Amino acid sequence: MRFILASLLSLLWSIQALADIKVRAEYHAPTDLFSLMEETALLYPWSRPAYRDVWTERFGWSATDRKMMTSYKRYRLRTADQRKLSGSRPEDGLFARRTSSLKNTDPLAHHFFNSETIEDALSTLDSFASTEDADMLRTFYQHFRRGWEALLAESEVFSEQAETLDASLSGQNVDAFLERMAEFYRIDADLVFTTRLVWWPPIDRTAADLKGHTFLLYRHPERHVDENDRAEVAIHEAAHFFSSYQSAEQKIELTHQFLDICPVTTDNRTHLLEEPLAVAWGQAAFAKYALGRPLNPSQNWYNPPIPDVMGRLLWLHVDGIYGTDDTIIDGLIVEAAQYCARILDISDSIRRQSDSRWPFK
Repeated sequence: MRFILASLLSLLWSIQALADIKVRAEYHAPTDLFSLMEETALLYPWSRPAYRDVWTERFGWSATDRKMMTSYKRYRLRTADQRKLSGSRPEDGLFARRTSSLKNTDPLAHHFFNSETIEDALSTLDSFASTEDADMLRTFYQHFRRGWEALLAESEVFSEQAETLDASLSGQNVDAFLERMAEFYRIDADLVFTTRLVWWPPIDRTAADLKGHTFLLYRHPERHVDENDRAEVAIHEAAHFFSSYQSAEQKIELTHQFLDICPVTTDNRTHLLEEPLAVAWGQAAFAKYALGRPLNPSQNWYNPPIPDVMGRLLWLHVDGIYGTDDTIIDGLIVEAAQYCARILDISDSIRRQSDSRWPFK
């Protein structure tokens, strides 16, 4: 039955239009403001305390500040539907979840992301918020204006840096690469994935986050000024975004194919297939075929070991099929599952050997 289903799905999947996918980079001040105040509010357990630390050091933190931020935090926790913004669904299997529309899940983010200027965003809060909420938001942003204006003035350098990044995401070679990646994932939708640079505290690391169809690339305007070209980071995340636009039928069938060979159970399911594919396509294939500078095998490609090892193994397969018309349904999933099963066998063998030598039972 599984074979018949796979054959029927393969026939259906073969009838599909060619997608037009693009990856762009830009600086957008309203997005930067939204991100800055969102992080400074420390809304969630995973929020970054360095934002509040920098703000307090530079502008102080008064009782009125705390009151204003508390009102904002209550509003955000009431109006942003975190359940729809994150989490996996059964129909996605081992693949990335398609991001929900910010208009339906996070009206404030959608408003700022789609406003032309900061002043436009602040003057039209009534377009989506109740009168009471709009008044609170206007008061909130006005109260903290001195601080965010000073920090966002530093972000002016992002305009030039975004142009540099956008140039690395454009051109004939990149267009051809993106077309090939769309063919591989069997995408039939025209999509644009946008990277926006936003302010980040002056600490040693940077970060990134996906908000709807927008990828936020966090960096400090001065400390990270030499990191102008992060094209491989953007394309890695774009690979997840485009992967999410596979049909649900394709995701489910390919997940079954994988788990039939490597029946793993883990909370971090994306490390088994989704992340390795993004390493193979979004980093290795992009570096070789779009930029003309292949990744150095002696350098780290991904931090956790399983996606790094699996990504390198899948890259060998992707490199072999790049010049063909093979897609994700033409054997790669079986290859990936066999690698996964072998890695698990080795891991179990090492564990058994370690247990046999352990003197205390």
